[in-house]
Amino acid sequence: MKRISQWAMLPVLLAVAIISLAIARQAQPPAETSIIVKPYTSTGYDKLIRSMQAGMLPGLGADLATLEIFSGFYQFTHNSKELSQQPLRESIYRSFVISQFLDPQFLDTYRLTEGILAYGLNMPEQAVELLERGSQQLDHWETPFMASFIAYDQLHDLDRAIALAQLAGEKSDVPPLIIGYTARLINNTLGTDFAIKYLEERKRRLHKGYQQGIEKRIIKLKETQNAITSKS
Repeated sequence: MKRISQWAMLPVLLAVAIISLAIARQAQPPAETSIIVKPYTSTGYDKLIRSMQAGMLPGLGADLATLEIFSGFYQFTHNSKELSQQPLRESIYRSFVISQFLDPQFLDTYRLTEGILAYGLNMPEQAVELLERGSQQLDHWETPFMASFIAYDQLHDLDRAIALAQLAGEKSDVPPLIIGYTARLINNTLGTDFAIKYLEERKRRLHKGYQQGIEKRIIKLKETQNAITSKS
């Protein structure tokens, strides 16, 4: 009888979780957009099924996909079995794609892309592609700026980084930082100091549980910087 009563509570707990997400969603300020582009469509099985499940509540579907990202990344960071790591990484990446597909203007998807996908899971190419798609949806400088830095720091693709930095400069409310950053990219004089300061700032914006990947990159950059200093 006790086991039956515990299972009977599951639908109630799920309903409470969904209602809480919906309330939190309403509290999120809408993104300011001047670019109106329909979400990219695909015949992919995952996207089709999730679209049908979300129905008239795609934002809620995106929230649930985000919860899957958190759950999957927790498993990733606490699982030492290498054989299961790659399928888990791919599963988390699919959750990112689904979240963006259902609600391409959900800013949290892109912020998590930087901390978790690019650095935590070491999937920078997928991260840049996702952020590039987001840059088409949002009139928001931060999204192409994040993509630009990852392209520079992780992919070592200077041309792509410059193009994305220039795209960031075309958005509304661009801070002076973008102009200086783009100029230094073009002159290829960004340097390790800027990279470390940038990543430390981005790390402060993330929950402690999602800082590990960026912290590893900061340590590696500092080691490189110290090695160069000691040689000179």
